[in-house]
Amino acid sequence: SKNTYDITDYGAIGNGIVDDRQAIQLAINACRATDGDLIIPRPSNFYRINGTLEIMPKAPDDQIYIKILGQGQSDRGIVYMGPSGQPAIKLIGLKGGSIDNVNVRIGEGISNAVCWDIGTDELCSSTAGFTFSNCVAALGTGVNNRGWRLGFIDGKNVSDISQILWSNCTAWGNRASGSVGWEN
Repeated sequence: SKNTYDITDYGAIGNGIVDDRQAIQLAINACRATDGDLIIPRPSNFYRINGTLEIMPKAPDDQIYIKILGQGQSDRGIVYMGPSGQPAIKLIGLKGGSIDNVNVRIGEGISNAVCWDIGTDELCSSTAGFTFSNCVAALGTGVNNRGWRLGFIDGKNVSDISQILWSNCTAWGNRASGSVGWEN
């Protein structure tokens, strides 16, 4: 059976005040080590992160398998509070697995940010073969935010990013501000 990792077991509180980034990253790292399942329980308010979460393999591996299951609602997921110009979640080298019912919102006033930045790097030449289902990317009130951005991490725009399925996913925000739901 798969190992299951609950972010609250690593110290995530979900009250919207405390920065839960380090606790969530610890749970991701533990999950990554066993190709396990990551559980994000419904928080009392939301999981505040004041920096980027990284879902990526650890050298020498070039890809990982992770299944992530959120148990929140669109207003009770992960809220990225900055800094501007960075991704909330950087996803590199995922192969297989799924991301279900995970809601990521960019905090008020944050600009040029990305909910899900999906790509490759020097170690990982492919990110492919997984599913997003019932996920929400809320783009906040800032300008030029992105919901899902594909292939920009390595800076070469030659990433093998393929076979990704979005099922019943939503990106919403103010189009007049230059924000975009999906970009590749």
